[in-house]
Amino acid sequence: MDLNIIIQPLDCPREEERLSVQKVRMAIKCFEVIALNVITDGQQFEGKNLKIPEPPEIKLGNSETAEVKVAGKTFQVKSRLTCIVSDTNQCHHVTRSPIAKKYDILAVQPVNEKIFQHVCGNMEVDIISLDLASRVPFTLKREQVGQASSRGMFFEIQYAPV
Repeated sequence: MDLNIIIQPLDCPREEERLSVQKVRMAIKCFEVIALNVITDGQQFEGKNLKIPEPPEIKLGNSETAEVKVAGKTFQVKSRLTCIVSDTNQCHHVTRSPIAKKYDILAVQPVNEKIFQHVCGNMEVDIISLDLASRVPFTLKREQVGQASSRGMFFEIQYAPV
């Protein structure tokens, strides 16, 4: 099993790390792999001012991972960047950013049908995320879903907000 833990970059790095370590300590008991997920809005990529935060790092000691090792499993912490994109320029910035390439997992959440088509056919991402907290403003077409799947992309349906 895996878990997606949302990390909000804070102004105080020590406070951010403290909160992240608390979440990871709770997750160790139930999961083998977790992804520390940084969510950004595509508007942060406008113009030349890219504001993609560096991937979060969690340093765990042997005492925190001892339970997992006793069970014969290894515990992994991955980094994930989820970008909410609304135009193709934002998509371009996400895939070309050297900071975004530092993340283990790259996910995008398209907000309209044009961007959904672009993501399925042209982008190199790991996950296409669909937020079902509100109605999806476009139709998922079999052809586009099949195209993305054949290119090795996965779909994520966010059900926690529901």
